[in-house]
Amino acid sequence: WVALRHGVPATAAPILEGLVPRAPFQPWVRLAAAIARLEAGQAGRAAELLEPARTLWPAAVESRLLLARVRLAAGDPAGAEKFLDEAEDCDARTAEVHRLRARAAAGRGDVCRAIAAASRVLALVPGDLGALYQRGLLACRHGDRAAGDADLRAFLAREPAGERADRARQELGGK
Repeated sequence: WVALRHGVPATAAPILEGLVPRAPFQPWVRLAAAIARLEAGQAGRAAELLEPARTLWPAAVESRLLLARVRLAAGDPAGAEKFLDEAEDCDARTAEVHRLRARAAAGRGDVCRAIAAASRVLALVPGDLGALYQRGLLACRHGDRAAGDADLRAFLAREPAGERADRARQELGGK
């Protein structure tokens, strides 16, 4: 865990994966190993580790969210949607389901669904910076400048510096 928490997933992955045979019925061990593999850029191996966790822990949103992240990392937003549907069936109130659904929908070019998903995140977590930023960019690009500008200004009021802030200002035309 220490290696994973300190940003060294390549070191943590084999250690955590080595625990899987010792705790075959503990899905959290598989989830931790899969997180490490995904963060180490090994999405394929992460997916292999996660599949049994879905069976061991059928009501858990976490394994489905991780599988959705794996599909997004692999450039497969449509594949991510399958796991997001399963995660939403487990718990529709999980904001992360809707965050990832917004990314997947945007990746497929379904801007309306992406905006709706970001809006759902904001309904569950008012003021969520990632959702404000994403919805603002999508709305601006989809032709709803007023709504997009409002979201991006709200985002910049709380996160005035950094790469995302620079991009938001650029979208606002330097305003």
